[in-house]
Amino acid sequence: MVFSLFRRHVLQPERRRDPRRLVIDGRIAFGGRVYPLKDWSHRGFAASGVGADHCPGDRLLLTAEIPLTDETLCFDCRGVVVWVDHARKELAGTFLGLDYRIERKIRRGLFAGGSKAGGSLNAPPPA
Repeated sequence: MVFSLFRRHVLQPERRRDPRRLVIDGRIAFGGRVYPLKDWSHRGFAASGVGADHCPGDRLLLTAEIPLTDETLCFDCRGVVVWVDHARKELAGTFLGLDYRIERKIRRGLFAGGSKAGGSLNAPPPA
C-alpha cells in the first residue's frame, strides 16, 4: 500500500496540458472563504489552505483575483473541483462559463510572461 501511494504521488507524470503560472499575490474565494492561489491557467486554478469540506465534482461560485503585469484581473465565474489533497490542504478546479474577454486576458498574461510572480510550471521563466 505504501508503494502504491508513493507511485501515485511521486512517479505520476504531469497531467496538466496547459501552461500554468505560480502566484504570489493571487486569491480565490468560494464557500464564503478566501484562499491564496498556488497557480493558475486559462482553464483553472490550484488553491492552498483549503479545508476538508470539498470533494471532486463539487460546483463552486468563484471570485478570483489574479495579478498580471499591468493589472490585477478580478472576475466571478462558476467552477468545478477537479482534485483535493486533504493532507496538503490543496484543491484544484476548472473555470466554467468563463467570459471570453477574461480568458483572453488570462492567456495573454500566461504567454506574455505577465504574472507578477513570474515563472510557469510548464515553461521556462521569461527572460
